[in-house]
Amino acid sequence: MRAVWSWLRDLVDLPAGVGPADAAAALTGAGLEVEETIELGGDLSGVVVAQVVRRRPHPNADKLTLVEVIDRDGGAAVEVVCGAPNVPDPGGRVLWARPGATLPGGVRIDARAVRGVQSAGMLCSERELGIGDDHDGIVVLRGRDADVPLGQDVRDALGLRDVVFDVGVPANRPDCNGHLGLARELAALCGGRLRDVDVDLGAVTDAAVRVADRVAVSIEDPDRCARYTARLIDGLTVGPSPRWLRRRLEAVGVRPINNLVDVTNYVMFELGQPLHAFDLRRIAGGRIVVRRARDGERMTTLDDVDRALTADDLVICDANGPVALAGVMGGADSEVRDDTRSVLLESAHFEPTGIRRTARRLNLHSESSHRFERGVDPNGVDRASARAAKLLAELGGGRVAAGVVDVYPRPAAPVRVAIRPARAAQLTGVDLTAADVRRSLDAIGLPVVRDAGDRLEVEVPTFRPDVTREVDLIEEVLRLYGFDKVPATLPRDAIAPRGQRDPREPRARAALVAAGLDECVCYAFASPERIAEFRFPADDPRAAPIAIRNPLRADHAALRTTLLPNLLAAVARNLARGNHDVRLFEVGHVFLPADGEPLPEERRTAAGVLTGRRAGWLQPGEPLDFFDVKGAVERLLHAVAGGDVAAAARYEAASDLAYLHPGASALVVLPDGTAAGVVGEVHPDLRDRYDLSAPCFAFEIDLDALPPAGPVQMQPLPRFPAITRDVSFFVAADVPASRVEAVIRAEPEPLLEQVSVLEDYRDPQRVPAGQKGMLWSLTYRAPDRTLTDAEVDAAHGRIVRRLLDALGARQR
Repeated sequence: MRAVWSWLRDLVDLPAGVGPADAAAALTGAGLEVEETIELGGDLSGVVVAQVVRRRPHPNADKLTLVEVIDRDGGAAVEVVCGAPNVPDPGGRVLWARPGATLPGGVRIDARAVRGVQSAGMLCSERELGIGDDHDGIVVLRGRDADVPLGQDVRDALGLRDVVFDVGVPANRPDCNGHLGLARELAALCGGRLRDVDVDLGAVTDAAVRVADRVAVSIEDPDRCARYTARLIDGLTVGPSPRWLRRRLEAVGVRPINNLVDVTNYVMFELGQPLHAFDLRRIAGGRIVVRRARDGERMTTLDDVDRALTADDLVICDANGPVALAGVMGGADSEVRDDTRSVLLESAHFEPTGIRRTARRLNLHSESSHRFERGVDPNGVDRASARAAKLLAELGGGRVAAGVVDVYPRPAAPVRVAIRPARAAQLTGVDLTAADVRRSLDAIGLPVVRDAGDRLEVEVPTFRPDVTREVDLIEEVLRLYGFDKVPATLPRDAIAPRGQRDPREPRARAALVAAGLDECVCYAFASPERIAEFRFPADDPRAAPIAIRNPLRADHAALRTTLLPNLLAAVARNLARGNHDVRLFEVGHVFLPADGEPLPEERRTAAGVLTGRRAGWLQPGEPLDFFDVKGAVERLLHAVAGGDVAAAARYEAASDLAYLHPGASALVVLPDGTAAGVVGEVHPDLRDRYDLSAPCFAFEIDLDALPPAGPVQMQPLPRFPAITRDVSFFVAADVPASRVEAVIRAEPEPLLEQVSVLEDYRDPQRVPAGQKGMLWSLTYRAPDRTLTDAEVDAAHGRIVRRLLDALGARQR
């Protein structure tokens, strides 16, 4: 949930010196994590309140006006060219962007000539200032907005200098889905005093009109609707909301619509109680019935979609049928319109799981359903209704009918939960007294109603449905005390041993870190468009990612089928910030569609992307190449599958991998013929899509395809020296090095210990056409003696003859 600092300050008196940073730290420490702090107005400067002293037509343009303004009493007038049709008469106050001012988006305003007349800056509209959508005219300050000093910064004059918290509210804390709940937390955490909202309807009530005479409400399913209230407000005029209300709604991410609809949204974000306003003229018979929908029944919702309902959906009906989907969305036929004069205001409590099922089935997730799904306070329903009715009357110029229709078949009562201070001290490791416990619980709105010495009885209000047991109260006390203040103590009880875990993932991580890569943890989601850019074959399961029904973001719309898109995006972010030597890896799951199965197949995977240069000393190192990433893969195979598998694995050229360079890519093939992954250079076309200017090298290995390495067999260090022999020969250019090594190892040679390639030479002036020169080094050793030259020559000769015969090679 987004919370506005100035809005919170309206609801709580905090000690002097407590600022937004302190509040964010306090909330986060108490389990309400502030995930982001956004400073409003930070990209706006140089715009001030000015007064018009003269206006006249532009001599060279019919639709332009020359406006002289001052920004201090008695100051020299400055001339500005303005194209707006609503320039006020002299004495009117406007918002002037001086030369050098900066508008949202980084737009700089300078003095310039407009149709032959020099303009000192500009007069601003709402859209230009980023405070609204109106671009038809400039902002003219009227009423309370005009009572500000000339020359005052627009951020101070209009209250634009503010801070917005993006708070991650836990699902079990519905009380914090409104500003009042967060203000209650701040009052307890920072030592402040909570202010209540004004719900006194006396000044706006028309005692001659009673709501019960014009509206009737019945609930046919009290299990799904525990309470329903209806208020009536007459004589309303639909129009734009005042600027202060629009600013607050925009700050929390809601687009202002009109004063009547905006009030219901405002109160929802203030108190956490969703409301809905019906145009009373469109409620047939003045009667509201809350019932289950009938199978096949249809209604058109506010988004103009005709929807088929089921018997599991709860609907709000008038005499003719459904007018709203309870707790999810209103109906198009009964919405507030420009000619609305009377509003029936709904405030209700709906059972959470039913709302959740309907919202998911119809894919209709809203701020309203979000709160109902988590549970609203049934005893706060009427208070929210009164608050909204008061604002509707004040901002819409109407009157509230006397009374309220309140159907509440089974009123919810506060529960009582006992807490033992001694038990709290035992569980937390903190020396908590009964006075400490009482003080903490009172501060958070959980009053102690009975003190039995070693046991306190607490009345838990209905806005805290998460508190049902003693441990819940203990957690509340500890939250306010401060988790960071809890001393570190060793547990008294022994911990049961954990079962043995599959070692492949931790071994893969350790191997890749040892290879110089940094671990990157990405979301398990990906963009389907990004996956499509890899151009997997149509029959490859990676080409058909599973869509997420309700994604958090557009680029998280599917479960990932490969780790590489998110890793490449992470590399791109590093390069954009000046970090040019990047070596990232991730070990995680990919999700592949499984034919005939409701759930995807999860495969454990390791992937990495490298770009930049090797480490250098006193000068930049050499650029990374294919063999750097291949070396990381070899280290990974050795750690996860064992030395024998790593040594026998083959790297077969793969020209059909569209996302890798056809001349620098390979399939990683295990000794049993299983293709376990790929390694190579990222294709230039794919690099361009990620704005990666430097060559990148990538690998992706299916860890589930690797056999787990057996236990390590310790061996003594060699006691006798080794002897090395080289062999140099010409061979066909298309013979891969893996084929040469396979021939060398084709027949057991007990003295052969190690094989390595030293040279692949292809100078056309020195090598026959269609061939290449290769130099290999072979190491021989005996475990029990020092070898003689004759023994080595014999073994080496057998291998050389085998190479020449099997490969058609010619010795150099």
